[in-house]
Amino acid sequence: MLARVTCAVHPETPSIAACTGCRKALCETCAAFTVEGAPSCTACAEAAIARSEAFGGVLVLVVAAAYLVLLAVGLAAASRTRILGAGFAAVFAIGLGRVLQVTFKVPAHVMPRRAGSALVDATSSAR
Repeated sequence: MLARVTCAVHPETPSIAACTGCRKALCETCAAFTVEGAPSCTACAEAAIARSEAFGGVLVLVVAAAYLVLLAVGLAAASRTRILGAGFAAVFAIGLGRVLQVTFKVPAHVMPRRAGSALVDATSSAR
């Protein structure tokens, strides 16, 4: 017979999910947030927000710097040839920015969870 899984914070309450960050069992009250659509405790949601805010700002600066460098290369090339130019460099820089955004996972989507919304049952993963 399987043991009943209870909340890590409220041992008298059955758990409805496990936090995707710390794997603690969460009850309806403790499963306060979703990070990228998965249940999360408050501490892990706050950590995800802090990571995404720090990384999001750095990524914008890297993309902006890459754009300016490639634009300067395009302008220098435009003065020597008619084939390459600032337009080509701008398109390449925009493409590079999109590749960086897709490659590096940009800000996590953290949302307060609506009461009663369905979550994966933590007891089903124990089977």
